[in-house]
Amino acid sequence: MNNLHLNGLDWAAVAAYFAVTLTIAWRAKARQTNAVEYFLDGRRTHWIIVSVSLWATLFSTVSF
Repeated sequence: MNNLHLNGLDWAAVAAYFAVTLTIAWRAKARQTNAVEYFLDGRRTHWIIVSVSLWATLFSTVSF
């Protein structure tokens, strides 16, 4: 069972995923200047987005 190696395309996908995640995090960090920005998004998020996010979190917890 020594079949756990990655080829070049796999490593490229991992590197691309890491680069995209790092870019998104870096851009999000630039907008956040205090705790209200971090935790509440400056109170700019629509209530439907917040409720869908809460529902998805609770659903995944219950289904797990």
